[in-house]
Amino acid sequence: MISFLLAIYGVVSANAKCKKVDPQDNFNLDTYVKGGTWYIHQQMEIQYLPLERNYCVTANYRFAKNIRQDGQILVTNFAREGSVTGKGTNTDEAGFFGRLCAQKDKSNKKASKLEVGPCVINWIPGVSGPYWVVAAGGFKAPEEYEWAIVSGGQPDKEGENGCRTGTGINGSGFWLFTREQQRNETLVNAMRTIASDKGFDLTVLNDVEHEGCSYPDPPKEDKENTVSRWLRKLSKSLESFFG
Repeated sequence: MISFLLAIYGVVSANAKCKKVDPQDNFNLDTYVKGGTWYIHQQMEIQYLPLERNYCVTANYRFAKNIRQDGQILVTNFAREGSVTGKGTNTDEAGFFGRLCAQKDKSNKKASKLEVGPCVINWIPGVSGPYWVVAAGGFKAPEEYEWAIVSGGQPDKEGENGCRTGTGINGSGFWLFTREQQRNETLVNAMRTIASDKGFDLTVLNDVEHEGCSYPDPPKEDKENTVSRWLRKLSKSLESFFG
């Protein structure tokens, strides 16, 4: 499997200049969202993800069902602080502005090029930050993804052995995802090689501890509320009436 992955991406040494990074082509967003929990095994330290939160880090996604958020993805991020038994931080419990939504980047139609921001104000320009799936695969991909490399946009800061994104809120971050809680060192190393070939500086990546972790139950699928159903029916009726 690993040699197959590397062959696909034509791995070579990363150069010191910032290469143009493209989100993955032929990306199946439905599979990525609906395939279950993502476990982050390495990540870059940024403003909202200090090293103290490199424990039990997961991401869950599901499609929003209410008409106001049609086409958007509800995002749930979780991490523990200090240790695998430390205090948990769940974005679903972060208050009115803490709940996160992802949607396709308005500048293009690429399914792997998304923007993430607070659901209630993500319509405001500049509020959401880039979330790019730059590589994803697995034996059954694209029907089923087993791993993914995610970047907070184009890496444009030169580092020790490549380039990185910023470290603030938007335009920042670099993650290695797999579907398994148990770390597969061979797979992680293969993902690192793919990322290096794309020009990423791997020195910014830090391990995330999952052994001994407990996690909250995955969020339930979103259900359309009564008001949304009524508005959807009204919209369809008006479209039918006015042709």
